[in-house]
Amino acid sequence: MDAVTSIVTNLPHTTAETLDAESARTFLAQLVLERLKRELTRREWDVLREAVHLGTFTNAAIARTLKAKPPNVTKYLNTLLERRFVYTHHREGRQIFYRASEDVRIIRDLPESAESLFSSSA
Repeated sequence: MDAVTSIVTNLPHTTAETLDAESARTFLAQLVLERLKRELTRREWDVLREAVHLGTFTNAAIARTLKAKPPNVTKYLNTLLERRFVYTHHREGRQIFYRASEDVRIIRDLPESAESLFSSSA
């Protein structure tokens, strides 16, 4: 929590105080969401959001969930891999399983209404 307190105390127009765990998680999730809004396209966001919700996933699982073609999902996954938003978790035969990186998995703690903010600005 020291890192969160440090961030909060350096924000303009705030008073220094210690955040409770839930407030800190929400605050960090909002910071991550703002970063993702700047760096991802709408479709990359859709893939990442599903990745976070699924936990460990394959390209085919994301494609089924989003009703998209696997080659298109592969393109978005490659972008997310390059930006280190997802990583290869393990392989089983020809299947590659992925996971969202720890720093973006925090968005699962956001309420649905906060996640929808992405769609209004994309």
